[in-house]
Amino acid sequence: MTSITDQIKWRVLVNYGAQVWQDGDWHPVQAVRYTGKPTATTKLNAARKAGCRVKCACGCGVWAPLADIEFDHQQARINGGATTIGWIQPLRRDPCHRAKTQTDLRLRDKVKRIREKFFGVRKPSRSWGYRPIPSRPF
Repeated sequence: MTSITDQIKWRVLVNYGAQVWQDGDWHPVQAVRYTGKPTATTKLNAARKAGCRVKCACGCGVWAPLADIEFDHQQARINGGATTIGWIQPLRRDPCHRAKTQTDLRLRDKVKRIREKFFGVRKPSRSWGYRPIPSRPF
């Protein structure tokens, strides 16, 4: 499994409009207060402690806490997706990410069958052993 860095996670949270609860109201995740160096890791840890929530990108419209969010590729790596900031999305762990992963695997298998059919990239169906025919006298 590909590990997504804290820098990419932080940028995805900013791009998808994640919010933190501070001073009795919801604020954008960029307003989170943190101590120490301004790195993506310290900002991400501060956002977790502040109760960050983000809207699931699958289209279900559910706001979920950061603990229940997994970062996933919009187009799966097995299907040619890239690990860049523009191709990563936040998804809820149980219903959304699991369903998308199953869809990606089915798509991979379907594409594999199509490639085999049209391009002939296929394992031999059966291996017939080679048996030399003994010489016969004429």
